[in-house]
Amino acid sequence: MKNSQVANYADTVMIDQLHSIVRDSSNEG
Repeated sequence: MKNSQVANYADTVMIDQLHSIVRDSSNEG
């Protein structure tokens, strides 16, 4: 795999995690 592909994958995973955190906090609030 190219470095750019790895970076894109990492960005996607991080974004997914951020969305999950936002969803959890908004549900609690």
